[in-house]
Amino acid sequence: MSFKHPAQQIAFQDYVDAVMDAERRLKRVEEQIVALLPEWNLRPVVDALQAMRGIALINAVVLVAEVGDFTRFSNPRQFRTIAATSHFVWLISITAINVLSCSKAARDLLASKDCIVGALHR
Repeated sequence: MSFKHPAQQIAFQDYVDAVMDAERRLKRVEEQIVALLPEWNLRPVVDALQAMRGIALINAVVLVAEVGDFTRFSNPRQFRTIAATSHFVWLISITAINVLSCSKAARDLLASKDCIVGALHR
């Protein structure tokens, strides 16, 4: 894409470069998360969250890092209260809240001793 006025072209190219730089940084961070994940004691929780439709790896990692111990919530309403205090958790947890509100199987999966409690005590 080109513009008639040189200043417009310079500004446009600067924006394009900024986007490209941000994409490279994002890719590096995601690669680092993937590399560190196998050693994380909360990996089983991340895996369990990814089993729910709409929650990808990075979403699950951020959610687990922000929330920590999911077993402290006895119901989805308590989780919503915490999610409302953190913008990142709120954005990611919209899907999780819907699934947890509707699916006893999803709640059981996240609350399973092998998944969360076991991971927390390793």
